[in-house]
Amino acid sequence: MKDYYAILEIPRTSSDNEIKHAYRKLAFKYHPDKNPGQEKEAEEKFKEINEAYRVLGDPAKRRNYDLERSQLFRPMTPIFNPGYPFTTYPFTTSVGVNGINFGGTNIRMRFYTWHT
Repeated sequence: MKDYYAILEIPRTSSDNEIKHAYRKLAFKYHPDKNPGQEKEAEEKFKEINEAYRVLGDPAKRRNYDLERSQLFRPMTPIFNPGYPFTTYPFTTSVGVNGINFGGTNIRMRFYTWHT
């Protein structure tokens, strides 16, 4: 994920006016017509600046971008069993032939199949 704040060279706490000012300054600086002989590099940089401003200039898109960035660097938490493989899930047991483990099954399923 691109860091649009770094592309526009602004801090994350910038206001809408600061974002607009930084965009206009960089767009003028890197416009392909203003950089003769370096049109290709200037065009690429100009496209990056426009993309960054499209996201950060719109308050809704900026909120979504900030939320995605904050979720990107959060540590992942286990959903089911944080102790796996050292603990077992509730209501599961090992099933197998002669004590060989073939995986867990639901204990209710085992009860009904043995007693019906």
